[in-house]
Amino acid sequence: MASAGNKIRVNRKGIPLMPFSFVFKKKKHLISNVLHQWQEYGFDSDDKKRDWSSRRSRNYFHVETKDGRVFEIFQDMSDHTVQRWFLTKEIVDEKA
Repeated sequence: MASAGNKIRVNRKGIPLMPFSFVFKKKKHLISNVLHQWQEYGFDSDDKKRDWSSRRSRNYFHVETKDGRVFEIFQDMSDHTVQRWFLTKEIVDEKA
């Protein structure tokens, strides 16, 4: 199954568990705010076998870091035995 981003390491805390920091390219980013979160389910476009075992399940987050940057990250939930997190993109305010 394809991933759509760069692999990151995420630390979580609270109830429910929410991301509070992530490490990307050896740099730790402290999260000050979770701006938005949602779940996405579906199949990869090249997936010929479309049944429940090949379905993609992801938890997405838009997070703001302590230095004011905003990122989109997601947790790949297709394998519940491993935590796999990815950084999809940095969201840049085009008005600035």
